[in-house]
This record gives sequence, C-alpha cells and structure tokens, in this order.
Amino acid sequence: MNDKGLPVFVWAVDENKQVYEAKPGEDGRIYHGYMLSKDDPQARYILREWRLREGVSDE
Repeated sequence: MNDKGLPVFVWAVDENKQVYEAKPGEDGRIYHGYMLSKDDPQARYILREWRLREGVSDE
C-alpha cells in the first residue's frame, strides 16, 4: 500500500489470458495500465496464481 492506503500495483487477466499491470502515477491515485509480455516472469507468476484461484487449467 502507498501512503494514501492504495495498492502500489494492480494486475488483471483478460479473457485471452493476457496479463496487465497498473501502477500509480505521480499523484498516487490515478493508475496507468499496460500489457505485460507473455515472457515476463511477473506475467507468468500472475497467470499461474490466477489459474490456481480461478480453477482454470494450463492451456
């Protein structure tokens, strides 16, 4: 959490299993999101966790 009590990073997975990451801007309140490369270690970790939590198979 940042000093405003908001998450520092937010991740999402879309219907195509593409991972996105959002980081706060300078004000700490407005986030900018972007797609992570499928080769990115963080993207692989997020997708693995998402699959476990959603009960989705490794396709």
